[in-house]
This record gives sequence, C-alpha cells and structure tokens, in this order.
Amino acid sequence: MSRLFQMFGVAAACLAIAGCGGGQVPGLDTGSGDEGGVDVITGVDEGGPGSDSGRDVSGETGADAVEPPRDNWEPTCPAGTACDDRNPCTVDDLCQEDGATCSGTVVADCDDGRECTSDSCTSPSDCAHLLKPGWCLVDDECIEDGAVSANNPCVSCITALATDRLFPDDTGECDDGDACTLEDACRSGACVGSPLDCDDGNGCTADSCVDGECVHPATDGLACDDGNRCTVDDVCVADVCGGAAVDCDDGNLCTTDSCEPEFGCLHVDNTLPCDDGNSCTTNDACFAGECQPGPDPLVCDDENICTDDGCVPSKGCVAIPNTDPCDDGDPCTLNDTCSASVCTAGSLPLDCDDDNVCTDQECIAFQGCQYTNNEDVCDDNNECTVGDVCLGGVCTPGPGTVDCDDNNVCTDDACVQGEGCVFVNNADECEDNNVCTAMGQCQDGACQRGPYNYDCDDLQFCTADTCDPIEGCKHTLINSAECRPQIVVDNPERAATLNGAAEITVSGHVVPGLDGAVVPFVTVNGTPVAVEADDSFQAQMTSVQGFNGIVVEGEDLNGLKDRVVQSYYYSTEWFPFSETDPSVSNVNDGLMLFLGPEVWDDNDTSTYDDIATILTMYVSTLDLMSMISNPIEEGDDGWACGTHRINVDSITFGAVAVDLVPVDGGLYMSVTIPNVRIGISGKYCRVSFSGTATASSVNVTSTLLISIDPVTLKPVITMSGTNSTVNGLDVNINNVPGFIEDLVMSFFEDSFVESIEGAIEDQISAIVPQLQEMLEGLAIDQTFDVPALFEGGTPMTVALSSSLSSIHFDPAGGTLGMRASFSAPKGTTYEKLGSIGRANCLQGGVEANPVFPVGTTSPQLELALKDDLLNELVYALYWGGALSLPIPESLLGDSVSEYGITDMVLLVDFMLPPILSACNPGQQLTVAVGDVKLDATLKMFGAPLTMTIYASLKAGANITARLTETGATSLGVAIQYPDFIDMEIASLVGNLAGAEDTISGLVMDTLLPTLLGKLDGVTPLVEFEIPSIDMADFIDGVPAGSEMSILVNEVLRAAAFTVASGTVQ
Repeated sequence: MSRLFQMFGVAAACLAIAGCGGGQVPGLDTGSGDEGGVDVITGVDEGGPGSDSGRDVSGETGADAVEPPRDNWEPTCPAGTACDDRNPCTVDDLCQEDGATCSGTVVADCDDGRECTSDSCTSPSDCAHLLKPGWCLVDDECIEDGAVSANNPCVSCITALATDRLFPDDTGECDDGDACTLEDACRSGACVGSPLDCDDGNGCTADSCVDGECVHPATDGLACDDGNRCTVDDVCVADVCGGAAVDCDDGNLCTTDSCEPEFGCLHVDNTLPCDDGNSCTTNDACFAGECQPGPDPLVCDDENICTDDGCVPSKGCVAIPNTDPCDDGDPCTLNDTCSASVCTAGSLPLDCDDDNVCTDQECIAFQGCQYTNNEDVCDDNNECTVGDVCLGGVCTPGPGTVDCDDNNVCTDDACVQGEGCVFVNNADECEDNNVCTAMGQCQDGACQRGPYNYDCDDLQFCTADTCDPIEGCKHTLINSAECRPQIVVDNPERAATLNGAAEITVSGHVVPGLDGAVVPFVTVNGTPVAVEADDSFQAQMTSVQGFNGIVVEGEDLNGLKDRVVQSYYYSTEWFPFSETDPSVSNVNDGLMLFLGPEVWDDNDTSTYDDIATILTMYVSTLDLMSMISNPIEEGDDGWACGTHRINVDSITFGAVAVDLVPVDGGLYMSVTIPNVRIGISGKYCRVSFSGTATASSVNVTSTLLISIDPVTLKPVITMSGTNSTVNGLDVNINNVPGFIEDLVMSFFEDSFVESIEGAIEDQISAIVPQLQEMLEGLAIDQTFDVPALFEGGTPMTVALSSSLSSIHFDPAGGTLGMRASFSAPKGTTYEKLGSIGRANCLQGGVEANPVFPVGTTSPQLELALKDDLLNELVYALYWGGALSLPIPESLLGDSVSEYGITDMVLLVDFMLPPILSACNPGQQLTVAVGDVKLDATLKMFGAPLTMTIYASLKAGANITARLTETGATSLGVAIQYPDFIDMEIASLVGNLAGAEDTISGLVMDTLLPTLLGKLDGVTPLVEFEIPSIDMADFIDGVPAGSEMSILVNEVLRAAAFTVASGTVQ
C-alpha cells in the first residue's frame, strides 16, 4: 500500500510543477486518447511576453501559435507537412505557411445546448459535458443553485446537498392547475390546493365542482332522511326527501297510539275494559298501559264433597277429585272414601261378631247385622272333656276325656277338673343321651347329666382334647407358634441386595413343632421342594431385575402350617451412596435436557427467554474502537508528498442481531452488525482530509461445533467455516483531489475491510467462552425439602447435583446429558449395595438414550429423568431414614375399632427402599417394595398383644407434573394403590396367640389400606421443583428475574427415561 501511495505522489508532484509556473513543459497530456483525456499545449508563463493565456481546448483554430524569434530562424514545421496540433477534436493536421503552426479540420461539435454544462471535446467522436459549479441538472433541466424548477415550482436546487436531484421548497407560489381548488401552496415538494366547498345542504342533490363551478344534480331514488319521525323508507323525489307514514300500532289495547313529526310514535295509557288472560278474574280494566285483573275473583263451587273446587287461570273453574272420608249410606261398610269424584264403600266391613261361637253372623247391605244358631265344635271351658258341640246357640260337653302324657320320664301326669293336666316332678333314674357320662337322675322335671366316665387325653402337647356328647372324644390341633413348624430361609437373607450371577440358591431349614411332626416338603414360590432328613431344603431361582419375592410354605403331618414371605433386590448395576463423596452415586446421562430451536433463538429479543437474545446483548456491548490502533495506515511517499497517514476517529453501529440455528454437530451462528459508520481523517501530500466510511451491515457467519471434553467433562466449542462480509461499503472523503479519494477508497475496499472483518471475527469469537459457560450453567444443582410422610415423622433435605456428561446437536435441537445424583445425610442403619440400576433390564449391552424430541406437541423444551436417577431420589429418602417412622394412632382413626383395638403403638420400618422399574412386558413404570417391617403393640378386646409383620407390595407408578403456587413446575412420583400385597406374621405374642387369621384380616383389611390410602396414582409421594434458568447469571446487564423455565404439556415414557415435555415460559 505504501508503494501505491508513492506512485500517486510522483504524479501529484509533476502536476504541481506544471500548474504552478515551473517552466515550459511542451506536449503534456493528462490522459490518453483512449481514455478521453484533454490535450493541452502550454506556452510561456502567464503574464510574460507573448503570453496567450496558456491552453486552448476550443477546437476551433487549432493550437495557439507562439511567435518564433526571427534571427537565424529555420522553419520547424515545413508547410504542408503532416503534424499533430495536440487538439483531439481535429483531423488531417498539417503544418501552415508560417512554418511553425500546426492545425487541422474540426470534426466534432460538442455544444449540448445546456447553459449549466461546460462542453469540451475528448476525441474526434467523444465529448465531455461537465456540470458547472452552482448548477443542478435534473431530467435535462438546468436549475441554478437556489432557483426552483420551471417544471415544478415546489422543488429547488441545493448544490450543497446534491446536483442530480431537487429538494422540496415550500416557500414558492404555485398553481395546481385545478379550477376546483383554492389557496394552492407548495407542500413537501408538490403543489396542493384546498377543494372548493360545494355542499348545498340538500341530501337529495349530488354536489360537485366542474370547471370551477359548483353543480347540484338531483339524486332521485337515493335513500335520505326527511327529519320527520312519522315517515319511514325516505327517498329523494324531485330534489325533495320524503317517505311513507309510519305504523304506530304497538298491538297494546291499553294504549292509544298516535304520531308527532318531532317525536314519532306516541303510546298514551288508557282505562278501557280488557281481558288479562286470567279466567279466574272478572271486570278486568286497563291501567298504566297494562291490562289489570278485576277486583272480584271467580266463585267456583260444585257442591260435591268428593271434589276440591278451584280456579286455573288458563281454564277457569276446575273440580279436582279428592280422597276425603265420606258416607255412602250403607251401615255394612266402614271407612268410606271419595274416588273419581264419587263416595265409594270402604274396604273394611262392619264387624257383626257377638263373641258366641255357636252363632253365625252376617251384615246385609243397607240393613245391618243378622245372627243364626249353628252346630259347630266348641269348648265348654272344662279342661278334662273333649268333643264339645253347639246346640240351640249354646256349647255343650262332649263324651271323651283329655290325654295328659307329656312324654317326660321325670314327671307324673294327671287331669284335674278346673285345672286341666297336672305334671308333678319325680326323682327317677333317666337317660341323659351323652356318651361321655353314666346314667342321669331326674331333678326338677329334667334329666340331669350323669358323672363323666370317658378319658380323652391323647398325650399330645399340641392337641386340645375334648369329648363330644354325640361323637365322643375329639383332639383339636393347637395352632400356636410353639406347635407350628417354623420355616427359616437361610439364604438369601431377608431384604438382601444382590449382584453377580442371576441364578441363586434359596436354602433354609424347618424347625418342627413341640410334637416333632415331620414336614415332608415345602413349596418355594409354588414349586414343591423335598425337606431332607436334617430338615434342610434347597431350591434354584433365577433373579429378575429389581424386586424378587420368596414365598416358602410348608405343612407337617399333623396339618399345622407355616409360611415365610421375604424378598431381595437384584441387579448387575448399583449406585452406592457415600456421606463423604456423593459423586460415587452419579448416573451417567441420568438427567437429559433437550433445547429446541425456539430455546436457542425464538426471533424475539423483547424477552430474555432464549440463548440468542442473551448473546445479542453481549455482542451489543462490543467496543469496536478498541480494535483500532491509529494510524491504521502510514507511510513515506518521497520528497514530493512526504508521509501519509489515515486514522479512524469513531465507529458507531445499529442494533446487533444474533441468530442461532441447530445443525448436526452444533449451532449455525449468524451475527449481523447493521448501519456501521466509521469516522476517518488523515493527511496526504500535505493535504488534510476527513470523511466517513459506511456499510449497510457487517455479517459474520460460523458453525459452532459443540462437543464435550472426555477428561474434564466441560463443553468444547470450535468455530468452523467462519466467514465475514462487509455489505454496502461507501466511502465519502471531503475537500481532497479525486486521486486522493480514489487512493483512500482503494485502501478501504482492500486492507481496511480485511482488517475490520478479522477484528470483528476476533471479537465475535469471544461469544464462544460465554456460550460454553452458559452450557455448563445449564446443569441442575438444587436442594429441596421433603416433608414428613406422616404426622410424627421427620422431614429431610435432599440434594440434586449434576454436571455435563454428553452433548448432541442435530437440526431438531441440542440435547445435554448430565451426570446426576441425589444425596442426603445418612439416617438409616441398614447397609445395602446402593440405589438399584436398571442395567438394561439384564439384556446386556449399553441401552441407547431416546431420540429427542420425544413429545407429540412440538415441544420446545424437554427434561428427561432416567429410571436410575428416579430410584436415587427414593433411595435418598430411605438412606436419610425418612422411611423408618412411627405411625400415630390418630392416623388410623376409627378404622380399627371394629377389632376392639386400643393403645396401639405402630412402627413402620422399610428394610428395603421402594424401587421404580419398567422392566416388564408392558414396559409400564411400576414401584415395588419388599420387606416392610411392621412392629405393633396393642390391646385387642383388652388383651395385650405384640406382633411383627413383614409385607411386600407392587403398584403402578406415575410421574406427575404440576404448577406450584410460585408458577414453577414440580415433578413428583405418584404411587397407585397396590395391585399385589403379600405378608407374613413373623411373631405374635399375647393372649391371642394362634389368632393369626384374625390378625391377618386386621392388617390386610384395615392397617395396610389406611397406611396406603394416600396412594392414588395422582398425589405425589415425593416431588421436586424443576429449577428455572436465571439468564442474568450468564451476561452482565440482563435484568434480574429474567428466567427460562419449562411449562409441561405432557409426561411420557421413552426407553429408560421419563420425559417432561413442554414449552418455554
């Protein structure tokens, strides 16, 4: 560039010498003929002897002649010899007779007839027409500076602003050429007048202006308004507006209707007779515009006791049948009642009984009771006679006597006149019908049991020996803990957590009851297994992922049974918990965050709810002047011009736009800086200059390749294919010769553009660490409080921590995988392998993550939680001791009162944590919990009782999402009521020992439903709030409270994940 300046410097020096009188330079040509330059022949200095004012470009007489000295003169241009007169507008140049002058024939006439141009010839066929200072040339019209256009007096020439266009001038007078306008004046460069007002005030004429005169033709048939409220459908007829008479009948008999032109229809109330439509009123009359009922009601009485008389407004008098008591006139009927408007006989006849069994009686209608003697069997009131009959209306004794035998060997029987049969107790020996006793003895009229003479003792500890009066001796088994066989599972231990081989051996032994009865076999999960001579047994079992139940049942030869229910958890993957190092619990990609295109850029910068808006704010703070080191160009151009330099004095630009679009492997970024204006100044050839360089925009595009460092697990962003473009560059330099402007323009188009593009790229690259920090900041770290599950329980705090573990981008959006874990202070005494892992449902290999987005409603944002992480949340409660707690008796309410239970103290202890799993044929999310220990002391019907129970259960599970009172979204685990519950009463001590069935009913029907009543599949058992992303944390200046959070539209299952899918709020 400095060499370029030096070349222009030499040219400038030569021009300076030629133009400032430094001697004769014959034949200097400032441009080649091909370029349309002007030939100039220069003579002696101006003002010297024989001066002819320098150059001649008229082209009329050839070159000016210079008088040669005559002493010893020889012609330099012999007459008739071909020569060059240095005039581009001549041809056939020849030396003239004076021997010194060369001239030719003029071939071009360059006068364009415009007074505002200086016309000259640049070649025999080309002319130059240069605009004179102080003139504008617009549409072939010459206008002097400050003058208005002859074609439009409302625009004028302002050469300080432009010479090729005119500017509005509202100071001049004008005529718009329209006779129908008044007060024409210039407005914004156009002649505008006010329309002539031709309104004659008649709505039935069409008013207009024609050639400056108002005309008012009639508009017959046009709708109008004649101002008369007593006409309607007004139209124009012969310049007059009129209409048909209005119908003022309001259809109301109680108003007198009329019409007044000023007011329209009038409806005056009257007092005429009328009918109010009510048949139950008389003498109706009008009042206050309405028909009012008369003062006398209609009288309705049909004189029928079996009807209720009344009046119905729509019908008048009505007689409604009733069911009132009445009298039909017949003495043989009672309780007569009305029916269908008539008195009908009652259903109860008159009682004609005369209390004499020896007469027949009847009631004859409308006459009364009639009596007739009979010969019926009767009772003469003598207990010792039989066969009594009626004669002449009187009962007479029969011929037989009564039998007083009561078939009781312990009474003596007889009949006594006036008393009847008499039974006197005796003391005879009798049969008591009891095989367990000897003969009985009569006493008090009954055979009393004789003394026992049977021995039913079978010499067994575990039978209750009794004698049945009919069947004899009976021996009932005693189902007590001491008498029953006791089954013990030795391996695996209760509530074990296992890994390693899925095939395990279930082993145990049987302890016989007090009578030593043998248990020949047991069933393990329904499969019979022989009990060896040493009372041991073994069975093989193939473990499944998660919950594995073991149910062992056995029965001894006496028929006494025992049942053991316990469980273990199995997986090949476990996440241990540590009080000192929570990171050992990290679940790789346990938490996944999908960010759709709208999260990266929603094309709306009014709110800070997308990444592009945040980066836009950052880029807007760029200090482009800090990239400039003045002078931006400097060099030495030799003795003629000295040194040159160019400075940048200021840089301004408009609102910056950052666009982000997800692509495979990262983000396509476009940064547009509009309306760039650069103030410049400098000096060249001792001439100072200033000006501006403007660009419509500077655009930087790049693909941001986003990955994760496998060692540090931090995001890595690389700019690829970065390209910068300066659009619409325009350089305007003030007060310098054209060649200097060309030189500065050349510099800006080349070197400066390249340096500006490079510097802006460097500044834009500063986005990378900001975006890396933003991505890293999307990892979720949160603590939340879990309330006590029941009254009297202990609340606890659970912490969620995460860091990036994977990054994937495609056109659908970006997905960030996070190593995540839950932790809590240890509160349990149990030692387990840790929180269970899904382990790809024991199918082997690594289970693929779902393809995002998962949702069906065009999601913008999705949060996915791996089953392993959800299990850690529940395990954190177990680890923290929240699942070992007393149950207050008040929680059970009155539900146990039917069992006569009082003074209950109940402790629930989860020996294993609840676990979530979808490793089932339907891939439905379920929850299982094994070996929940229930220790209870209570009184049942006043009898003290202590028991230990182990229960296992399975239930469906739902992941819930709800809006909290603060507007945030909370995710929770809701458990359905169990579809499987199994239990074992392991210990029962007290006066009710042996009442296992009763206790089992109590637990299954009352205790467990009460304890599990909250499990409805809707109410979350535990939940945590999804934290919002505070955008103010990323870039200084973002308003506080500018947060981005998810509004969940749906919760779905995808592979090993539960996905909350929604939009940004």
